[in-house]
Amino acid sequence: MMGFGLMKLDISAIFVETGRIIGRKFLLLFGVWAAFLVLRIAVIAIGGAITGGLGVAGTYLTPSSILGGGAGLAIFLSYIAYLLVVLAGMAGLSGVASPLRHYGFGEAFGAGLRGAPVLLAIAIMIGAVLMLGMMVLGAGASWLAADNHIRAILIGCIALLILGVYLACRLALVLPIVAVEGVCNPLVALKRSWELTRHHVVTIFLATLAFAVLVVVLYGLAVLPIMGSYAAIIYGGVSTVPGGGAMIVSLLAAVLVSIVISFAYAVFLSVIHAGLAGAAETTAEAF
Repeated sequence: MMGFGLMKLDISAIFVETGRIIGRKFLLLFGVWAAFLVLRIAVIAIGGAITGGLGVAGTYLTPSSILGGGAGLAIFLSYIAYLLVVLAGMAGLSGVASPLRHYGFGEAFGAGLRGAPVLLAIAIMIGAVLMLGMMVLGAGASWLAADNHIRAILIGCIALLILGVYLACRLALVLPIVAVEGVCNPLVALKRSWELTRHHVVTIFLATLAFAVLVVVLYGLAVLPIMGSYAAIIYGGVSTVPGGGAMIVSLLAAVLVSIVISFAYAVFLSVIHAGLAGAAETTAEAF
């Protein structure tokens, strides 16, 4: 278990443990990521086939007859399927990364598939709350005088931003809660995350902000050599052979960084969840 507990969440320990897990479980993380990537590609291919078929049918049928034949439903379902696969991939990676459990490939894949509908329901619920907040903001602004509209909208947007950040920190652990703890009820998952993150909002926010800065820096370090190699070939008179070779190496490095970052956030959340959930269980046993 990591060196932070219930009363103090150590940001440095979060990043150390995140890096350690990525290094130790890289192949398994990559395997789960690649498996769900294949599923995403398959869903995109099916959706593209549906869209292409509709394009061909559009030359012979009217738009109303196409939609009446269930085309609109098919497109909608393809979008839902893609979103479910994305959420399943995140849940599967979270299961692999958790220090509390030792998932194999099959267990992580299954946990991802089982958790995707729950995560989709949670996303819909959170989206509905945010939309309701925007509607309340718009309704409130409409009652004000015209010269106060802009001020009210700005204040409302700032308030919504603060509320959104707060909710994001309080509900950040729903992913590992669903994947690792196997919670299948969206409301229970939300409540569990709300309980675990109590008194830790500021730390989670700062850790997430630091993670975002680190991602930007890593992307910059990965992309800048590519831009430098391209500029050297175009403007510096460098031969295309060594310049192109350097660009290929830089491109491969950028791809590797992108892959690591794509599953690093799931590891990051699982580490925070393990620290808080493990400490909470230890405290409960003590009492």
